[in-house]
Amino acid sequence: MEYPMRVYGYNIFEEYLSQLFNIVSWVCLIFLIIAGLLNNIFYPNAVMLGIFTTALFFCFLLMSLASSGIRQNRAIIDSALFYFFLTGFAWTVTAIIYSFWTNIIVGLVTVLIALLLRMLRQQSLKARFKPRSFSLRQFETLIQISDAMIDGDGKEVLSPIETAISIDHMFRNVSAKTIAEIKTVLLLVEWLLPLLLFRPFPFTDLGTNERRALVEKVIKSKGIFRDVAKVLKLLTCAGYYGNLKGMAQVGYIPFDNRERSKGVSQEPYKYKDPIFKDGNI
Repeated sequence: MEYPMRVYGYNIFEEYLSQLFNIVSWVCLIFLIIAGLLNNIFYPNAVMLGIFTTALFFCFLLMSLASSGIRQNRAIIDSALFYFFLTGFAWTVTAIIYSFWTNIIVGLVTVLIALLLRMLRQQSLKARFKPRSFSLRQFETLIQISDAMIDGDGKEVLSPIETAISIDHMFRNVSAKTIAEIKTVLLLVEWLLPLLLFRPFPFTDLGTNERRALVEKVIKSKGIFRDVAKVLKLLTCAGYYGNLKGMAQVGYIPFDNRERSKGVSQEPYKYKDPIFKDGNI
């Protein structure tokens, strides 16, 4: 069954996610004020008051920024979700240690909201992209690899998303072993490659300049990362120039569309058997 690989407009999950990030951000700010006024109920001591007041304020900031661009602010969204979950988890543990049982509810609710937001985030990606050969995370890595590898000075005929779609389509008829090897490369690129520039973030969360700097460093390196660079070149070139738009940009015309191919038989030529002649050897 053929289905669209990409949805262009905001889907319903993205709409709700944007609103929920905004609502949660203001809830964090309001709760920060209330908990500060009723500090004897929510905080066992002044140290915890300072820590969680600061944590809630940063949750407010990150959630507000995340709600301002669900598609554009990937790094901020990931940071907001992680930081919000961490705050809820720390609040729950602290409540258990100090026997503030009311705060256990606050901490658990915070953790559950973080998990809900994470689930909606995943559903928004599933509603937007439907890769056939790769997981959603791997497909996002392919998009950012395409963005980093192809620099046409604004003259690109394919967007990074379209290039990633072309790559995904090419792997429909490839052996499972080859796909597994490519997925291993994508795993290295996503989680290990940023460490070469001392960036403790996934490859997809980095900016374009940082990703290109990483690719340049990998191309100049030796060992396993040099092999990774070769795979990245192969993937992006195949995805970009294997697409009809990419072919047209460099002047390539498929044989069937060339003037000299019209009326030309493309049936394979049959040679006479040089050994068997009239049924005799």
